[in-house]
Amino acid sequence: MGAGGEAPPIKARDVLMLVGLTLLVASIVMRAWDDPVPVTPDAPLEGSSIMPNGGDITIAYAVDTSSTITIRLLVEGDEVFRQVVPVAAGDEASVTYSMEERGELVWSIGVAQGSAEVDVDLARGIAPVIAPPLLGALLVGYAMVLSRSQEGADAVLDPDVEAVVDAVLLE
Repeated sequence: MGAGGEAPPIKARDVLMLVGLTLLVASIVMRAWDDPVPVTPDAPLEGSSIMPNGGDITIAYAVDTSSTITIRLLVEGDEVFRQVVPVAAGDEASVTYSMEERGELVWSIGVAQGSAEVDVDLARGIAPVIAPPLLGALLVGYAMVLSRSQEGADAVLDPDVEAVVDAVLLE
């Protein structure tokens, strides 16, 4: 430790608990936190992701003034989808594209005038959705088992620890 101090070693169960809780909470928050992103003519929405075979991208949009929405999708640098849609004020719609093979997907969504709210949802299959919270829960459970087994071992091995005795007082 810096400045010559000492710190006790971190127990494995504490590290497992920290990592497990981080995975569990972060994966749930990431799934639940899905806010639409504002798009203006000066600031189009762009993003990319590695998508599996059969993965879907769904782009939902809502505009506040009559305008034109441009949606462009590139897979591995090649344009696979381009749609220019005139929309009336207050319209909401969505577009879904399915990946035929695994690859890097790049999307760009722009609006000609006014502003729009865009929500991009990626469906990669069940494994990426289930794996992080499940792994987090398993690590937390294992850390709790280690903690309980360590408490029992400490009580048996340490003769200075007084045993807790349950008693019933009789009158």
